[in-house]
Amino acid sequence: MESMEMLGEATRIFSNADDAKALKAATKEEQQIRTKWVEKEQDAKSIVKALASDLEMERRKTQAVSSSADYTMSLESMENSKFEVAKECNNVEQSLVDKAREIEKLEKEIMEAKQAVQNSHTITEVDLPKVRHAFSLYGMISNIQWHHGDSNRIAGTAVNDSTKELQKFSLDSTRLSKEWVKEHLWELVSGPV
Repeated sequence: MESMEMLGEATRIFSNADDAKALKAATKEEQQIRTKWVEKEQDAKSIVKALASDLEMERRKTQAVSSSADYTMSLESMENSKFEVAKECNNVEQSLVDKAREIEKLEKEIMEAKQAVQNSHTITEVDLPKVRHAFSLYGMISNIQWHHGDSNRIAGTAVNDSTKELQKFSLDSTRLSKEWVKEHLWELVSGPV
C-alpha cells in the first residue's frame, strides 16, 4: 500500500506529461522488478524446500546405509553362529554314531559271553561224569581224596600206603610254598622219608 501512496504523491509532483510518462515507465519497471523479485523469492523458497527434502532423503539413506551395515554385520554374526551350531551338530552326530558303535560292540560281547557261558554249561554237563571219574582215578592212584570248598585251602584225606592209616589234612595255600605242600602230601601218602 505504501508504494501506491508514493506513486500518487510522485504523480502530483510531476505534472507534466513527460514526467508522467517517465513516472509510469518507472512504476511499470518497478512493478516488473517486484514481480520478478516475488517469482525469484518463490523459486528460492522452492529450491530451499527441494534442498531440505534432498537433505532429508540423504539423511535417511545414511541411516539406511548405517542400518544396512548393522544388518550386514548382524547377518554375518548369524552366519558365523549358524556355522558354529552346524559344527556342534556334526560333533554331536559323530558322538552318537560312536556311542551306537560302542553299544553294538558291547551287545556283541554280551552275546558272545552268554554263548560262552551256555557252552561252558553244556561242556560241564557233558564232561562232569568224565571229570568225576578222573578225580576218582587220581584219588585211587594217589590215595588222596580232595575236599573242594575253600579256594585258599588245600584239604582232603590221605591214606598211607604202608600203614593204611587215614589222615585228614587242611593246608593254607597262601602261606605255604608249593614245594612244601608237595613234600607234606608225599609224606602223608608214603610215610616219612
